[in-house]
Amino acid sequence: MSEKAVPSVARCKACSKTYRIPDPQRAYVCKACGGPVRAIEVKGPAADLDREGLVLCNDCQTLNPVEAEACFECGADLEGALVVEDEGEAADVLHEAKSAFRRAHRWSRWIAVTYHAGALAYAVATLFAVFALADPQVPKEEGLLVVGLTVAMSVLMGTAALHLSFQPFAWTLAVALLASGVAVVHTVGPNPYGAALLGSAAWAVLSWILLIPAWKFQSGIRHHKDLYILCQASLQTKQSVRGRSPGERHERLLRAMRRADRRAWKLSAVAAVALVLVSFFGTRAALGTARPATFEAALAAFESAWNNSGLEGVEPLFHERVREIEGTWLRGVATGHGWREALPTLPEGKRSVSRSKGQVDYAFDGMDLTVHFVLKDLEWALTKVELPYPPLEPAIERFRSAWNAGDSEALADFASAERRAALFQQLEQSRTRRGWDVFPPVQGTKMRNVSERGATAIMDLGQGRELETTWYFRDDGAWGVFGIKMPTILVPRKGDQEPG
Repeated sequence: MSEKAVPSVARCKACSKTYRIPDPQRAYVCKACGGPVRAIEVKGPAADLDREGLVLCNDCQTLNPVEAEACFECGADLEGALVVEDEGEAADVLHEAKSAFRRAHRWSRWIAVTYHAGALAYAVATLFAVFALADPQVPKEEGLLVVGLTVAMSVLMGTAALHLSFQPFAWTLAVALLASGVAVVHTVGPNPYGAALLGSAAWAVLSWILLIPAWKFQSGIRHHKDLYILCQASLQTKQSVRGRSPGERHERLLRAMRRADRRAWKLSAVAAVALVLVSFFGTRAALGTARPATFEAALAAFESAWNNSGLEGVEPLFHERVREIEGTWLRGVATGHGWREALPTLPEGKRSVSRSKGQVDYAFDGMDLTVHFVLKDLEWALTKVELPYPPLEPAIERFRSAWNAGDSEALADFASAERRAALFQQLEQSRTRRGWDVFPPVQGTKMRNVSERGATAIMDLGQGRELETTWYFRDDGAWGVFGIKMPTILVPRKGDQEPG
């Protein structure tokens, strides 16, 4: 092939802008930067360009013969490259491409700023999600899923912001897809903070909108790689490629892009590792120290102790402030029901749980059992076991039988151990003062002030006399008499006749 010049195409030596000129022998001034514009001399295979069919290299924008398979300047594959009729059309195409890249560059910066803000926002959301794990009402598995997704969104957005210069559409699409996934999780999963759903949905919509300029940017890159890199390059890189041949300029721009890519990966890796470590240790702390034991675990421990270990296993589950009082009461009630050997098996209970309190209702053997829990110091503790007292009527009937039999000792046994001697002495003195060889028989009983913990039983002794007894449930599991009020002694007045 012969070497000859292509006279109608010129390029600015300062900014590499391409022009169509009428005279290749003259020097012109660049309209963009004011630099010298001279005709391009294309030697080698390009000297035989078919002016009716030229191929514009996608990488370095060098004109090649239409039948060429690879660019003679940079060696890039020309399959799918843009075909122009002449050098003038090529100059117009390159000029339009530069203008488009300048416009797109503003979009890419705006998208990058948006994603940087999004990365920061999701990093803050990660901290809130970690704090939410300390709330016992947030399911552990779903809470961990939210933490993982917010971390992934923060890392992906930060990485996308740093790599938009290299693959804008791919990174924007990845952010849109993950943001949509996070929005779905917040819709069907836990929402510990009210803004979570709205924020994730807004990011998802914004990411899908940003796909439009990202796609336009990616389309321009496909046909004008060098122009794109030059548009994104630093001022130092732009100065280093001025006056270089297309092939040399292409190599320098590729090296600059690779260096920038490596720097972006290093920076994004450091930020990602930092966020992952902070969220990991924060989650570990929330689950290990800040997050309390679940109510289900406390309830399972109670039911296991009740069914298998009896009172010895249940009493330690009470909170330390009420353990002694409630444990003593529970032993007494269980003894009153005859549960000395073992406690009856609990059926399935009905749960009612709030943020700091829990209640479970059981129904068995014709009675209701209610268990209360409270969240204290990050632990669920048993505070009360509500169980009906044994019926009072059998105890009153035994008291009546002992009274009718005149057995003061048996009557005194209804009092507590420290009051039995005093009650026995009271009964004997009352009988002596009233001249009773035996106690008057009880003819009827009426109840007053009846409550869950006791009652007053008034026994009719005939002739207007009443015996008033006050009953309470003793710690040893039996109904006892707290006090006995004997009938009033009637003293005859003067003038009253003795009964005949």
